[in-house]
Amino acid sequence: METETKFTIGLILGIILFILGIVWSVMWMENKKCLAAYSNFEPQWSFFSKCRIMIDGKLTPTEIVRELK
Repeated sequence: METETKFTIGLILGIILFILGIVWSVMWMENKKCLAAYSNFEPQWSFFSKCRIMIDGKLTPTEIVRELK
């Protein structure tokens, strides 16, 4: 391969790794925030369902909870 092509591939891979690092960091911070904020309600966090807590035996998204006992 030519030097210019290698540089372009390296640059693209570097940008992809940088973006993946930012996404991973944000997800990790959201997970920690969820687990700390709702520690009394058996919190669970996943990429697709986000932060959910146990209310009356059911996992409930925190976005729809109005009051916590």
